[in-house]
Amino acid sequence: MQIYLLTVVYLIVVALFLLLDCYREHLTFLIRYRHLLLTNVKLRVICFGFGVLLSILNLIFPSSPGPKFLGDLLPSISLFFSSFFFLALKEEKIGVSTIYGRGKHRGLILLGVAILHFLLPNCVIL
Repeated sequence: MQIYLLTVVYLIVVALFLLLDCYREHLTFLIRYRHLLLTNVKLRVICFGFGVLLSILNLIFPSSPGPKFLGDLLPSISLFFSSFFFLALKEEKIGVSTIYGRGKHRGLILLGVAILHFLLPNCVIL
């Protein structure tokens, strides 16, 4: 149960960080945290490691009716690729994600995966 909640929270936090450039006036509480991530390399590495570990744990221990290695496949893949956001976060790359619209689209996709995983935790994709 804790892996499920940590997965949803991690996906929402990364989605909000990706959407921060587009919706800055609505997400002002995240500006300080992004600055903290930009200046602290150890924190970025810890967040990256936590995301990779959480994606592996999602594959090994899926939600209750899901089969092993298939129950939480979509959230696990999303966790794995979204954890690379923390490694790619650098000061000179702040506006790069919004220039081509990638940050907004990736953030909305991650938010959709988090909401889908929250609403249907026992759904199995075969």
